[in-house]
Amino acid sequence: MADRQLYRSRNAVLGGVCAGIAERIDADAIVVRIFAVLLACVTFGLAIIAYAVLWVRLPLEPEGPEPFEVMPENAESNVFGTIVYQEDGTVLRSTSLNQSNSEGFPIVARLAVAVGLMLLFLVVSINVSPLVPGTRWWQFWPLAFMIVGLFLMIMPVKSKFEALWHAVGILITSAAALLLPIVLEIAPPDSISDAFATLWPLAVMALVIFVIGIATKKGLVVITGSVLFAMFCLLTLYLFALP
Repeated sequence: MADRQLYRSRNAVLGGVCAGIAERIDADAIVVRIFAVLLACVTFGLAIIAYAVLWVRLPLEPEGPEPFEVMPENAESNVFGTIVYQEDGTVLRSTSLNQSNSEGFPIVARLAVAVGLMLLFLVVSINVSPLVPGTRWWQFWPLAFMIVGLFLMIMPVKSKFEALWHAVGILITSAAALLLPIVLEIAPPDSISDAFATLWPLAVMALVIFVIGIATKKGLVVITGSVLFAMFCLLTLYLFALP
């Protein structure tokens, strides 16, 4: 690993920096991306500047050798099952094991993850609610939206603008984290209005940058807008959500 050079990966969501770091340290790219988002929130967006610098400075990963054509008699696929070819290369028979959605994850796997996350919500809310006096488990409903937001960040729907799903996940998670202490009556409900009265330039900036990113289809711009909104939520909890 010491002989490897750090490149921007071609398997990129935005600029390929996180995927390149993951390949350099033999880690999962999803884990590195989640860590980068959390680091951007903790540093109030300063990590985005570091990401942009690495995006500009790091070279793109060189292309590998060109693939050569091989025609097997049959092939095995986790998605399509057993595939049998004719001599001219056409498919004679394909036994599909399961169907995949637009992301490439099998539908069964995504449903299993979704059900597991909802069970996690029920377990956490039922066990934590006795620790918060005067609350019921169903009052933890913002936690379910936090789980949905994390689900979108980890397993987004693959599309030409995949970064939008990551950004939406950040937005949902941040908004739910802001609402959770208010719904549980740990923080006063007027915390949000007080925050908008003071931090409205940050909220407007986040909205404008997010809309510009969608209009121009720039993933980094969309992510920047969502991170600014996450900063707004964190500052609201820190400055105005007094017990």
